[in-house]
Amino acid sequence: MVTSASYEARAFGVHSAMPMARAVRLLSRGNGRAGAVDACAQKGREIGMVAAALHSVVEQASSDEFYLDLSGTEELYGREPLAATARRMRDAVLAETLLTLSIGGGTSKFVAKLAAGLAKPRPGRPADGVHVVSPARRPIFMLQFALADIPLIGPRFQERLGRFGLRTVRDVVRCDRETLIGWLESERARGCHERARGVDRAQVETNREAKSVSRTRRSPRT
Repeated sequence: MVTSASYEARAFGVHSAMPMARAVRLLSRGNGRAGAVDACAQKGREIGMVAAALHSVVEQASSDEFYLDLSGTEELYGREPLAATARRMRDAVLAETLLTLSIGGGTSKFVAKLAAGLAKPRPGRPADGVHVVSPARRPIFMLQFALADIPLIGPRFQERLGRFGLRTVRDVVRCDRETLIGWLESERARGCHERARGVDRAQVETNREAKSVSRTRRSPRT
């Protein structure tokens, strides 16, 4: 199983959590190699140290996924755009670890996670590794996603929503909360209504225990 893929490998369609045999086939002009668990964990710690040096609140969600809360650091960085801070962080991590990062920024953890996914290069879609979603653009940003892309909307819930013709974020946004409550229990309706609009009340947790390397997820959210 691929635990991490470089930007060069991603250009061939390789991504984390992909079976190694398939990755090797895609890399027709390169070689795939599974990294040791200890080495991955060490690199994760090194990334965390660079992130902490930004004077941010840091949560390590997995071996290669971090959330940073940069609230209150605006004056420290001369009120530079968030994208500029993110690019400086990428440069610092590259210099310290020889690893490239994809960084997403937004007003909530899961918007940042979605943005980080878009920051990753794909065949036919160049990217520079940073994608920041401003508060004003958040509603438009969310409209491009299927409900399957939204964290915590699992297959069973997607199937249930599909019975009401809801398969994309755009479908949900067209519904008001009262309509959703009529179809779903109130807590589910509230969560679906908010997530379709990019609202996430989860805070960055500094004492959260990182998930194991074997459960590394495809999207990061860094």
